[in-house]
Amino acid sequence: MISRLLWRCPLCGQDDALRHHRRWFRPDELYCSACGTGWVVRRVVNEDFRLRVVNGEDGWRGREMPLAQWYDLMKRNFRLQPRSDAPFSLLDGEEFYISMENTKLITHKDNPLFADWSQREPPRSLARGQGLSVDWDTLGPGRLSLTHRRLVWQDADRELDFWWEHVRTAFAWFTIVFGVMYGSVLYRFWLPEPAVLKWLCYADHVGRRLEAQTGRRFPITPY
Repeated sequence: MISRLLWRCPLCGQDDALRHHRRWFRPDELYCSACGTGWVVRRVVNEDFRLRVVNGEDGWRGREMPLAQWYDLMKRNFRLQPRSDAPFSLLDGEEFYISMENTKLITHKDNPLFADWSQREPPRSLARGQGLSVDWDTLGPGRLSLTHRRLVWQDADRELDFWWEHVRTAFAWFTIVFGVMYGSVLYRFWLPEPAVLKWLCYADHVGRRLEAQTGRRFPITPY
């Protein structure tokens, strides 16, 4: 669905506001539940979808562009906007941005998190020989949140803090897994819906701030 690619309105900037309606024998419709902008969607064979604004501000009404250009506009207009509804206690000056429930944390079966790990920070390295197995397991579903300081994963029993300063890279695996290399340990977050582009975008902009402050490069999957 187009709303999985355009996870934020390219005009008003509201996350998760676009709704895609498929219609038989007529062009599909896309509209923003936040600003009221509406598009009609036309499929161009062997090319791209084209979206034309039919409702909304006069300056945009009638504008038609390929879906790829609307996506570029969405990314170009993106800004980090702190929210006030963090599901945990923030540190002084910490900014909270997004959160998602029912996110499964997946890592190597021999990660100490599956044993008696009691620290809030997950392991950044494993003992010699650990982490080489292809066996993976999940710690179960929890809530994943993102701030400009850390990723936080919470379930009924614990909270884990993945500090951005120790994240070597962020990546996507297919359309539903957002992952990080934390120190030398790989962690994957299985999202309950295809929202990986959204998480990559937020991680990228947090990484840019980190690069500006520290000079350390922050590689990320192209999105």
